[in-house]
Amino acid sequence: MRRIALILTMVAGAAALTPQDASPGQQPEIRGFVVEPETNQPVVDAVVSLYFLGAEQPRIMVGSAMLDVTGTVNTDATGAFTAPLYKVGYYRVQAKKNGYVQNPNSSQRVTLTADAPVKEVRLTLSPPGHLTGWVVDEETGKPISGVRVSAARPLPAGTVFFGAMFGNGVVTDAEGQFRTGDLMPGEYAVTIGEQTTGKDRILTKFSEEDWKTVDQDYPRTYWPGGHGADAVVPVKVDSGATVSVGKLSVKKVAHYRLHVRIPPSTCGADDTMQVYEQPPGGGMLTISQEAPCGRDMLVTGYPPGAYRLILAVNGRKAEERGMASVPFVIADENVEVTAPLERGVRVDGTFVAADGAAPPDFSKLEMRLSPTGMLPFADISSPVKPDGNGKFFIAGFPALSCEVFVQGTGQASYVKEIRYNGIPITDGTAPLDKSAMAHSLTIVIDDKPAAIAGSVMDGDKPVGQPYVILAKWPLPNRPDRRLYMPTATATGDDQGKFQFTGLAPGEYRMVALRSQDEFTNRAPGVLEAALAAAGKIEIGPNGLRSVSIEIGALR
Repeated sequence: MRRIALILTMVAGAAALTPQDASPGQQPEIRGFVVEPETNQPVVDAVVSLYFLGAEQPRIMVGSAMLDVTGTVNTDATGAFTAPLYKVGYYRVQAKKNGYVQNPNSSQRVTLTADAPVKEVRLTLSPPGHLTGWVVDEETGKPISGVRVSAARPLPAGTVFFGAMFGNGVVTDAEGQFRTGDLMPGEYAVTIGEQTTGKDRILTKFSEEDWKTVDQDYPRTYWPGGHGADAVVPVKVDSGATVSVGKLSVKKVAHYRLHVRIPPSTCGADDTMQVYEQPPGGGMLTISQEAPCGRDMLVTGYPPGAYRLILAVNGRKAEERGMASVPFVIADENVEVTAPLERGVRVDGTFVAADGAAPPDFSKLEMRLSPTGMLPFADISSPVKPDGNGKFFIAGFPALSCEVFVQGTGQASYVKEIRYNGIPITDGTAPLDKSAMAHSLTIVIDDKPAAIAGSVMDGDKPVGQPYVILAKWPLPNRPDRRLYMPTATATGDDQGKFQFTGLAPGEYRMVALRSQDEFTNRAPGVLEAALAAAGKIEIGPNGLRSVSIEIGALR
């Protein structure tokens, strides 16, 4: 399955951007050091990769694996590196080396401007850590061999993860003991769950007896504690440390089966479909397996809870792809659902100027849709640009609610309103109605944006390079528990000064942190709580607010 990816030009070498992009004055450059975090010893011959994110601050945050590398350099005997570049803008810098693991400070976002084209960074790579322990039967106390055990890091609520949920999986030995694979420094829980996973859970040939069978397997538990993810107190693993989580007592419980009936569809004789599920609490998509298209199937391994099953035909264009998204609840028996594979709809849209506003520059605008309860396939969720008249369309989009994202308004304009079939939407979400005759989006652009500038202080001292988070208030309602993404973020300068432009008038809340890592590795709900406690910032059309805020923390 394809995922949303930013499309960048693949080039090689340390100075990979073309000279014709060069700005006058000093040549842009990123330099710095790669060291071990605890000892500050240099990491020699580490590979430092640079990724160009764009001339404007990116709104879509993706992992480095989904970006094209701009160039690479290696550290010298002192751990130092220098990367000459040919254009200013937003970059990501990341260090790697065999025998080391990455940590939150192995990667950093860097902004180069015409006024400050050279930046220095300090990256770290860590010797790996490990978790150990042993697994025993809860009733007999005897060790259990062959149990799959994984290390898991806490994730913010609503994070969507495609594919296998848990890394560092190992199997207990004859004495029930385990030792995880290499771990980066941080907080971890050990998790034990269903031992039957992936394609082994999907049966496309089954009998009535198979349908009536109730399985026994281990429920998903987190340790220390042995309860759910919300109750575990993670264990801290430092660089190079081996930490024991002690004895894990487990017991198998009933797991139920889901009979999926698929009505006649547009599947071809040799077509296949991808099968995903979303477990209780949302976020994680834990099956990513292929199955024959359009054939009834039996999916095993469900403890009680609320789930969503997602099916999608492989190898089809967006407008020809059959899809299904079916919620279901498991209580104390096997369950049957019907999952019709249906093609998506065509969404037509237009960018228009607000009353009294100048026409927007359509060549700079783009929009994208992200569906709720369905996979964001690249061919339906990648940004699209309007034509010279401001019109655009997306074919084959699932008839489900979707978030609408607009980019390219710049500093001189903002999105004033979005209408679906003539009705203004709230929380940036369009409720696509599959029974509607047409699906039309109107995006209204105004040329009277607001701006907020300010500085971050720690008492009477400025905080150098703070990470500032800005949120339009109130926060959007997210019943599907998707991860909340702020309206905008910015890294302040060495004196703590920052600026946000191109804002919609209204009320905002703001939080300032010492680093982006605190935001990236936050616990569920802490950002929302911090924003709720922050002071109100109200601003009108063409307004400019100057603020001073205290450095905070996410707790």
